[in-house]
Amino acid sequence: MFNWYQTNFNIMDFFTHFLMGLLIGIAGVSPPRLDFLLFAGFMALVPDLDAFLKPLQKKSDSLLFRHRGASHSYVIALMLGLPFGGIMTLITGEPLLFTWSQAVIFISVHLTLDLITTSKIPCFYPISKKQFRLVAERAINPFLMLYSFIIMIFYLIFSNIGLNNEVIILTGKILLWIYLIYFSYRILTKLYLRLTLPKGSSFLPGTLPFRYFIYNVQKLDKKIWYRISRKYQFRVKTEKLIESFIVEDSIEMKYYNIALDNASNLRYHFFSKWKSRIPLIWKEGEFLNVMIILTESLSSKHCYFIKMGFDLTNEGKLINKTDGFDFYTQIEGKEIEYYHYIWSNH
Repeated sequence: MFNWYQTNFNIMDFFTHFLMGLLIGIAGVSPPRLDFLLFAGFMALVPDLDAFLKPLQKKSDSLLFRHRGASHSYVIALMLGLPFGGIMTLITGEPLLFTWSQAVIFISVHLTLDLITTSKIPCFYPISKKQFRLVAERAINPFLMLYSFIIMIFYLIFSNIGLNNEVIILTGKILLWIYLIYFSYRILTKLYLRLTLPKGSSFLPGTLPFRYFIYNVQKLDKKIWYRISRKYQFRVKTEKLIESFIVEDSIEMKYYNIALDNASNLRYHFFSKWKSRIPLIWKEGEFLNVMIILTESLSSKHCYFIKMGFDLTNEGKLINKTDGFDFYTQIEGKEIEYYHYIWSNH
C-alpha cells in the first residue's frame, strides 16, 4: 500500500490542492457561492489532470505529456483557463473575462503550491523549458495530506448549515491563515538554513515542520562522500542516516555515472526533478549492483531508489533495473564495501 501511495500521490496531495482553492474562495467572495467554490476547488486540481496523459508519456518524453510538465506552467495556465472559464460562463452567465481570470488564479494556486516543494516544475513553458523548485515543502507529505483530509471532512459534516453561515466563513478564513503561516514558516526555514549551511550542503524538508534533513556532498582524499543527516529545529544534535563514498576514477564511479545516464529511461521522472542522490554499490559474484537513493523522498525507512545490475563478464552490460521505495529491504544483509553508515538510531 505504501508503494501505491507514493506512486500515485507523488505531488502535493489532492486534498490540500482542492482545499486551498476552497478556502481562498470562501475568504475572497462574499457571500460564498457553491458553484463558485466548486469551480475554485476543481480548477486547483486541473494541472494534475496530466495523469490521464500517462499512455502518451510512454511514447514521448516531451514536457507536453509528462506529469508535472507543461500543465504546470503559468503560461499554459492562461490557455487552460479559457475553455474552463467559457464553460463556467455558459453555466452561470458570468462574464467570460471574470470566469477566465478566476480559472487562471486557481490553477496558479496549484502551481505555486507545487513550486515550493522539492520537485521541479517548468513554470514558464513554452517560453523556457527550465524547471524550478523552492525545496521548502515535501512533494509527498502524509502529515499535510491527513490534516487537509480532516478539514475536508469537517466541511462535509457541517455544510448543511449553509455556506453563508458566519461560523463557516470565519472558520474558512482562519484555516486559510493557518495554511499561509505554515507555508511561510517552511519557506523562511529553508531560506534561513540555505544561508547558514556550509558549502556542499543543502536543506531538505521533513514530514513535520520542525524536522528536516541535510544532504552533503564532499570531496576528500580522492573520494566523494555522500551523506544525509536528520536534524530538528531548536536542537543541536544531528542524526546521521546514510553515509557512503565512491573513489574518484574507480570502476564504481564509472558504473555509477552509467546508472545515472540510464535512470532517465524509467517510467518515473524523479531523476530529472530530484538531485540529492546517494549511491550504494556492491558486488554479487561477477555482477555489480548500483543503487541510487533519492533523498528528497526520505521518510522513516522508505525512500525512492533505482537499482541497476551490470554483468562485469559481459563488458558491463546492463542486465536489470528496479525502482521503488523500499530501498532498505533491497540492501538488508548485503556486504556493501562503499557503504558506511545507515539508520544509526535503529
